[in-house]
Amino acid sequence: WMWTVMEAFISLGPQDPIHYLEFEVAPNNRLWTGFIHNPHKNFTDKSTAFVDDWETYPIQSITENDWRGEMWKSSVSLPLSMFNVERPEGTLWRMNFFRTYYKDDSSEQEYGAWNPNKLISFHQT
Repeated sequence: WMWTVMEAFISLGPQDPIHYLEFEVAPNNRLWTGFIHNPHKNFTDKSTAFVDDWETYPIQSITENDWRGEMWKSSVSLPLSMFNVERPEGTLWRMNFFRTYYKDDSSEQEYGAWNPNKLISFHQT
């Protein structure tokens, strides 16, 4: 559980996205955030704009660890300004949530998803 990350992929609109936000949080509350441009949806010709301007995009996260239970949880708040949305009423979104994890530091990576896609790579549809 210590070698894990939770990922969220978020896109504005109902279409199959080629532009989306990828957000990751780890048990130590480390964040990785980037806007992905993936025009062929196979992650071969992609570009990433990393988000590290925390004043413009004030992402908030709190992560709690239960060391004995080997569990963790995060509460995250992403500002709508990241998507140029002032009022969310009636806005359509596409999202998926993933977890990558290792049983221990010598095991193979495993995956879990809220809505599994056909391929292991979360960037391919």
